[in-house]
Amino acid sequence: MGQPYRITITDNPDRNDVRAVRAGLRAYNVKQEPALLDLPSGDYAVFIRDDLNRIIGGIVAEADWGMMYVDLLWLDDSLRGKGQGRALLSIIEQTTLKVGMSQIYLMTTEFQALPFYQHMGYDLFGTLMNRPHGYAYYYLHKKSIDPDDTDYGLSITYNPTIDDRRQVIRGLTTYCEQFSDTTAQKLAGFIYDEAGTVRGGLFGSTYWDWFDLRFFWVDDSLRGQGYGKQLLDQAEAECRARGMTGIVCDTADFQALPFYQSQGFEVFATLSNRPPNHTSYFVKKLLT
Repeated sequence: MGQPYRITITDNPDRNDVRAVRAGLRAYNVKQEPALLDLPSGDYAVFIRDDLNRIIGGIVAEADWGMMYVDLLWLDDSLRGKGQGRALLSIIEQTTLKVGMSQIYLMTTEFQALPFYQHMGYDLFGTLMNRPHGYAYYYLHKKSIDPDDTDYGLSITYNPTIDDRRQVIRGLTTYCEQFSDTTAQKLAGFIYDEAGTVRGGLFGSTYWDWFDLRFFWVDDSLRGQGYGKQLLDQAEAECRARGMTGIVCDTADFQALPFYQSQGFEVFATLSNRPPNHTSYFVKKLLT
């Protein structure tokens, strides 16, 4: 008789399997903290377009556990130094206030926009060295947003289209390629039962010499039996094979901090009140 569960690592995960992991993690989180259901959610974006309606600048952010998270910010060279970056960020900040949140956070690299964000009132709360190799990766947080009624002549978009988001990604990628290889590769792992049903898994991507672990979930019935460790061990082996510097992720105080620490991860940054009345821990594990 075969093993009741099997673990598979892949760089080409099935979308439905990824959705199953996200759904499982979401259900677990809500079970631990039901108030998560009442927090703002969704993506927000502001785009700058040229006369041909092509996007030449933009910002994309996500309402994330009671804070706004800025995922992407890019300006074409022709727009730099003209106040457009300030306009984009300010609109997102005001949107943060309008949807009932007061804090915002983001990440940037040494060759991107640290002085700009600090000028805009963002404070450093964490640093990851050698991401990418030879550069520092900064975690920034703005605890208090001041109301601003300036009309920048740009509009906010709720849940922007994938195509519009991709145009911002392409622009940002082109800029970053001056400094480092920007190739990203998916990495996923799944625990399947005998019927082929996903009972746990992880998902993220290797990028800038690190594995960004975005989702990690194991069904309650499998917890404490070593499946999470086996899954993470196999993902770590794949990261080493790809030459990654380390693994990085975040976890809340009601999630899996003790598990990560038992696997050799260390806390390098924290965010209080993410989600409200809880703390988020940013953890890393060096592989080289």
